[in-house]
Amino acid sequence: MAARRSGIAEFFSGLGAAVIFGSLYFVTNINIFIFVGVFAGALPMIRGVGRMIESRVAKSEQRQVEDRSSETTERIVLSLARSQRGQLTPTMIAVNSSLSLEQAEAKLNELVDKGYASLEVAGDGRLIYTFAEFLERDALPPGTI
Repeated sequence: MAARRSGIAEFFSGLGAAVIFGSLYFVTNINIFIFVGVFAGALPMIRGVGRMIESRVAKSEQRQVEDRSSETTERIVLSLARSQRGQLTPTMIAVNSSLSLEQAEAKLNELVDKGYASLEVAGDGRLIYTFAEFLERDALPPGTI
């Protein structure tokens, strides 16, 4: 199976062919070079532009899917944080969702970086992510709302 050329490569190879056959036409004034130039140059250029547009649209659609996936992951983590009264571990998320441990930990770290959660180390060495909004009022330190 032949590898597909990228849209940019196809565009520039078509442009090169069009320049070559256009130059031959202007030098020799033989009409056949115009016909060959269209097929060897202009058509690949048009196909290359089409592939570049397809590639850009596909990347945009992929970004939208990733954004929706990120929102869904965030919603899963926050829902579990609420049900666990504000304290989570990556293992809790992995057990209660379709996320892997790595995905759970990455999302929790992202929420810590954004300031929505804090990271604490338990006495037994476990990493516990705390969401203050979901802590019971009695568990909050004095002076905290």
